[in-house]
Formats: sequence, structure tokens, C-alpha cells
Amino acid sequence: MKSYTAVCLEGAIIVLGCIIFSLFASSPPVVDASKEAVTQVWSYVGEMIFNMLVLVGAIKMADTVMQKMLGI
Repeated sequence: MKSYTAVCLEGAIIVLGCIIFSLFASSPPVVDASKEAVTQVWSYVGEMIFNMLVLVGAIKMADTVMQKMLGI
């Protein structure tokens, strides 16, 4: 029962992380017209990579927290 609860809570945290990530990803990127196009593209790519790393970190954290909280 404890393991089932942990998996359900972990799934809930992952779903919450995906919702937050989709909100970040759907917001329009900041465009600075005074910069070159290449700089704008690299800025956007960097922002997306950062958001993906935050999502992966949240998923790994959810797994670790559930294991430590429930002692499994």
C-alpha cells in the first residue's frame, strides 16, 4: 500500500511539473529587435533547454522525495 501511494504521489508531482512546463513553453519568447537574429535564436534555444532541465529536475526530485518520505 505504501509503494502504491508513493507512485500515485510521484505521478501527481510529475503531472504538475508538466503543466507548469507547458505554461512556460506556451508563453511567447521575449524578442529584442535590436539584436541579431542568430542571438535571438540562441537565446530562445537556451531558454527552452533551461525549462527542460527544470522539468527533468522536478521529476527526479519527485522520485527522490517520495522514496525518502515513505521509506521505500
